[in-house]
Amino acid sequence: MDGLKQTAEKAAEALAETEVAREEAIRHSRSVIRLSKNVMHAIHTDADPGEQLGKMRCELSSMVAACSDPAVLMCGPVQDGMAEYAEAEIMCALASGSPVQDYRELRISPSAWVLGLCDCEGEMRRLVVSRLMDGDYAEAKAAFARMEALHEIIMGFDIPDGVAQVRRKQDIARGVMDRTRSDMLNAALKYSPRSAPASELRWPHAGIFRKKKMVWRGRNPSEGISAWIWAFRSS
Repeated sequence: MDGLKQTAEKAAEALAETEVAREEAIRHSRSVIRLSKNVMHAIHTDADPGEQLGKMRCELSSMVAACSDPAVLMCGPVQDGMAEYAEAEIMCALASGSPVQDYRELRISPSAWVLGLCDCEGEMRRLVVSRLMDGDYAEAKAAFARMEALHEIIMGFDIPDGVAQVRRKQDIARGVMDRTRSDMLNAALKYSPRSAPASELRWPHAGIFRKKKMVWRGRNPSEGISAWIWAFRSS
């Protein structure tokens, strides 16, 4: 029994060391998450995220160094920090048109990289809407093209929930893309050179459209409607 007691004591000491390493990793994970938000803010305000990126990368290195035990590496807070880090790094690349680094280059787990990639779709929508609010339709259209390419990649994942919670992210991404497409459609109608105020739309044969009231000047109202629709589509 003496040997068993010594073995139990060694196991307890190893677990205590693991707990210390876990607390250290969680502390750095919180810093990574905080700095990743600063990076996102810099991207959306057209500021230089370089300083915040450097600090975030330094904190990630410290977090990974504390994860020599696989149990620490795969714990929830550490994976959350890696996912936020991946989102910030990938979003920087998407916003600037630079190549996106893979999970090995970023020194994170594949699941964290995929989850971070999925979260980028919401940030891309935010970027598109910001450009639309600034009246820069051309830049919004370019950002939306990158968002569509990202959406296609995200929806192509077929990963079990037991490996990574990707399906819930895909459901969210569908709604985000639908809303953004609607915003881009409205913007396209607004900025299209073919668009005209309703007061300027005239009926070619049967009447005119004025103040949401139709004044018929032809023999057959339905004939006038068909002619107006044809003229509107052909204009």
